Amino acid sequence: MFIKMKNKNIHICFCINDEYVRHTLSTISSIIENSSLTYDLRFYIISDYISKENKNKIELLNKQKKYFNIQIIEIDEKYNPEIDLWKYGQYILYRLSIPEIISAEKIIYLDSDMIVLWNIEELWEVDLGNNILGIVEQEKPKNFPWDTKYFNSWLLVINSQLWKDNNIKGKVLDFLKNEKHYWWPDQDALNIVIQKNHLFLDASWNVLHFNVKNKVNIFHFAWLKPWRFISLNPYNMSYYESLKKIETLNQREKVLYTWNKFLVFIPLSVKSFIHNTCYTKLYYFKEYILNHK
Repeated sequence: MFIKMKNKNIHICFCINDEYVRHTLSTISSIIENSSLTYDLRFYIISDYISKENKNKIELLNKQKKYFNIQIIEIDEKYNPEIDLWKYGQYILYRLSIPEIISAEKIIYLDSDMIVLWNIEELWEVDLGNNILGIVEQEKPKNFPWDTKYFNSWLLVINSQLWKDNNIKGKVLDFLKNEKHYWWPDQDALNIVIQKNHLFLDASWNVLHFNVKNKVNIFHFAWLKPWRFISLNPYNMSYYESLKKIETLNQREKVLYTWNKFLVFIPLSVKSFIHNTCYTKLYYFKEYILNHK
């Protein structure tokens, strides 16, 4: 029998603030759970601050397992104050520095509000060719002026050398300094700066809506977070199951976990109807209020 030896690493990066460490650990747990461990997993957390408590927690995890490692990278980058980041913190711009900070030919960037439900090795093994990014297509903002397909920046497979050779970080920051964004700051800028040199990945790698009929490799809690809302999303359970494997649930999380166990008995069609008629409208109403103060 031929056994494939582990002699390679998968490099996976997150850019977060300290409050998101818990959710990042849930994402990491889901990756580990669905990996065949053909590769060693190398996780990187880029932040301007991680508390001592969370550092100790991550250090303990690293001591327990040998097939993965979580490295915290604290940076102190200052950006032009004229850059409008809307409701987001500056940590969304930290992803622009990933190829400079991490020494690897290819790096997967993930948002921390994702649950990985399939072997991430399949994503890692996608050949980027001469493309700077592997990305997932998304419906573009209505006021986006460029006549091109639009992608989101929530999942990026980065060709590090081409990113640096093409000065993507500098071009994005220059755009944000001189131009307005249309909905999402760095995402709009990346779409304008990298209009052609990208490879569209299968949509299953970044699914935003729970009522899709196609395969879901990664579910992204882009709208209603499982730790904030008592929503009807069946993927909430995956978040809590992953978190339980790596953390002890607090009292609020235990309540939400019990709620999501109950949701198993509600038909998907009913959950989808309620979600679309109530939850989504409430979410967008909240966003409208926040942005029109």
